[in-house]
Amino acid sequence: MRKLQPEVIPGFSGLKQSKGSTTNRSRFNKMASPGGSTSLPLSRVKTIMKSSPEVSSISQEALHLTGKATELFIQALARFSYQQSGDKTALHYRDLAEVVNSEETLQFLHDIVPRKIKAKDYLKSLRDADASEEQ
Repeated sequence: MRKLQPEVIPGFSGLKQSKGSTTNRSRFNKMASPGGSTSLPLSRVKTIMKSSPEVSSISQEALHLTGKATELFIQALARFSYQQSGDKTALHYRDLAEVVNSEETLQFLHDIVPRKIKAKDYLKSLRDADASEEQ
């Protein structure tokens, strides 16, 4: 049987597996068990999952693991954004937007976490685009 290797998310040093390491296995079992806790409200995770027309029913295990995976992804994204930011006192939206828009693996979040642009700059870019189309 082939052993699957987890994909590494930038800035996330999550669960490192080593031979004979019971600490990492017990950490994983604690996180993956349905009795473990998550920071995200599972009722909202379930609502989001049920919003997909392909989903008819959701098991408790699938719900918990999806919630935990989402929580770990958010933590990894925040950690990586913080590491890339210049301000080490706080994490700002612009830090998240910069990482999301610069990392190809996070392309699916471009519409959800766009770079902020001032209205006057956007209107200017629209005028410039119209002017270039007329020429």
